[in-house]
Amino acid sequence: MPRPQSGEEVRARYAREVCATAGVVDPRVQDAFASVPREAFSPPGPWKVYRATQAPPYFDYETTVSDRPDELYRDVSIELEPGSFINNGLPSVIASWLRDATPPVGGSVVQIGAGLGYYTAILAHLVGEDGRVSAAEVHRPIGAQAARNLAAMEQVDLFVGDGSQLKIESADLMLVHAGISDLPPAWLHGLAPSGALVVSLTFTSPEFRTIGLGVTLKIRPHSNDRFSAAFVSTPYITTSHSLRSDEGEQRLREAMEAPDYSVIASVRLDRHEAAPSCWLHRQDWCISRLHPSEQVRT
Repeated sequence: MPRPQSGEEVRARYAREVCATAGVVDPRVQDAFASVPREAFSPPGPWKVYRATQAPPYFDYETTVSDRPDELYRDVSIELEPGSFINNGLPSVIASWLRDATPPVGGSVVQIGAGLGYYTAILAHLVGEDGRVSAAEVHRPIGAQAARNLAAMEQVDLFVGDGSQLKIESADLMLVHAGISDLPPAWLHGLAPSGALVVSLTFTSPEFRTIGLGVTLKIRPHSNDRFSAAFVSTPYITTSHSLRSDEGEQRLREAMEAPDYSVIASVRLDRHEAAPSCWLHRQDWCISRLHPSEQVRT
């Protein structure tokens, strides 16, 4: 009869599987997933596990068979509060956000949408005691519990409220765990020269406005008003309480009608007229098909 695995062994196996699925080879990311106990940042079990369905709203939950912590060490997303439709994110998806964008030890990270603090704790592990994680959670009961969960981590500052109000300065990494339609230029200007922003632009449906569909982008500084951008995925993600507009959602719907996301190459903050090179054109920013070095002011 095989020997039962210890908690450390279960987490190590889980971390290897998550990073393999995400295509992450950085040992620091694998060590962070192996080191942080997921049950310490989750509601009491048994847990409701997210699963996709074929009918609107295209997802449902199934309950784990027990409240044993090893139920959590799978590549699954769980609901954080009954009936809230707020999930803690698929581990392999969050790991993929960190691919080629792992914050340095002693670095600065901003996280919008902390949930109960699980991925906040992973980010804190990555930057270490000399780093800084500035996190926000708009849902007050969840944010209050996250504050308790993260209380021992002195490198974490948790703001319970609208994360769009956070001041961003020289961030090595910014992760946004909710879909928006209106991208704040201040977020881009707040990145360190080698920093990265991972953000999902989404639109919702009249039938279900809590979850949105869209594109996740990884954006990096290139020059003062030009940023490289790379398509990461098409997420189905919790909708932000702010940074949304009907115009923004409609523009995104139109852009996604021709779904060749490989053409996305940059974000422009310079004012210019809409052109064929614009994948998604807005007054203050534009997702462009042009590489940053190809752009000229108009």
